[in-house]
Amino acid sequence: MTRVADAILTGQAQSFGRGSAMSDPQYGGSYGVAPDLSQWASMTHYTRPNLIVMLFDVPRGLQYLPDSDYYVSGLRAMVETHARNWDGFKSDLKVEFTETPVGRAGEQFQDVVNVTRERTTPTLTLVDLAGRPFQNLLQDYITYLIGDPDTGYPMINAIDGVSLGDYLNDMASMVILAFEPDPTFKRVAKAWLCANVMPDTTGPIEGRKDPTASRDTLEISLNFSAVTQSGYGVLLLAQKYFDLMNKTNANPLLRRAFQEEMSPDVASNFGLGGVIDNINNLGADALAAT
Repeated sequence: MTRVADAILTGQAQSFGRGSAMSDPQYGGSYGVAPDLSQWASMTHYTRPNLIVMLFDVPRGLQYLPDSDYYVSGLRAMVETHARNWDGFKSDLKVEFTETPVGRAGEQFQDVVNVTRERTTPTLTLVDLAGRPFQNLLQDYITYLIGDPDTGYPMINAIDGVSLGDYLNDMASMVILAFEPDPTFKRVAKAWLCANVMPDTTGPIEGRKDPTASRDTLEISLNFSAVTQSGYGVLLLAQKYFDLMNKTNANPLLRRAFQEEMSPDVASNFGLGGVIDNINNLGADALAAT
């Protein structure tokens, strides 16, 4: 039987420049004439885990808004911890061929004419909180940094005391880093660094009246612009920030109880309906101690 350690590629061939360890495809092939279960561990398949998405840089224009720190922290919370879904991160390669007829039988000789990479188009979905803080943040983001629907220019120019020397895209766009951890949750397997990231909507701002209907939650789906880099350099960058996430004792089973003291309103209640009162009363009513 092949030892598992011998069936791992590290720094060789297709594993060179990749962050995570990968199975050596020489082992575990069981779709030949007959299965070879002596290499069962090498039959482990890739299953795609969830991405970790980080806000890497904020729009430069936020520094000119009142309470800019709140906008930065709110934007970070939206990107990193409140987003229910992130999708659209791609970097698969596409090869384009041209065809030349060969003979009369219909055969074609194909030549490579282009290679392209699939574009990343990030999409985010979240359910807004009470008071719609994220939708209001997006409304300010778009009107102050991207453009107001009535005037056509960003309202940051209307803030007293703001004097801008330029208005390049970094004034209104974010940079985000997205990466996929490997099964050990120690190494980065894939990574995307996206610049010029801007939302395309605030989500629906609407109202209705229907006394027979239930209330709706507000689900916001955003599509973002993006220009994206991927490759070994981005893997190293993602690994650097993944290493800042200390995994030691990061075990939900070891987390303290979210509330460690009984509410005083309950503890001081004069009623007799609680289990503590129930057993205390049981002891107090005993005719004889044993």
